Amino acid sequence: MARKKKKYTIGTYGKGAQPKLQIPEPIKDSKRTDSLIPAVLAGGLQPETTVYRMGKCVVFVSPPYGEHGWHMSISHPGRYPLWDEVTKARYCLLPAEMTFVMVLPSPSEYISFHDNCFHLHEAGKFPANGEGGG
Repeated sequence: MARKKKKYTIGTYGKGAQPKLQIPEPIKDSKRTDSLIPAVLAGGLQPETTVYRMGKCVVFVSPPYGEHGWHMSISHPGRYPLWDEVTKARYCLLPAEMTFVMVLPSPSEYISFHDNCFHLHEAGKFPANGEGGG
C-alpha cells in the first residue's frame, strides 16, 4: 500500500512542528522597544526597522537601505529560535516573492549582539566585511 504524503503549510515543517505559532505583532511602545535593543545597537538600526514579538521571540525587520537588501533577525531569550519560528516570521514579515539566505561569514567578520539570534538577508544583497549584523 502506498503511503499518503503529508501536506505541510507554512510554519508546520519538520519533526515537532508547531502549527499554531502566533503571528508576529509589531511592538509600538517605544519604551518596550528600547529595552529590546542592546546598548551596542542603540541608534544604529537601519531606518524604518520594525520590531515584532512572536511568543518569546523578538524579530527585527529592516527594509532595503542603501546597497543592502531586506534583513530580518530573530532571537529568543533562552534558546535558538526554532526552524518553525524562523519560517513563520519570514513568510509573515518579508516579501513572499523574494529569496532569503542565512549567511555564515568568516570568523573574523562574524558579528552577533545576541547569543540566540539568527539573521536572514535578501539573497545577493547581504552585508560584506562585517557591516550590519550577522
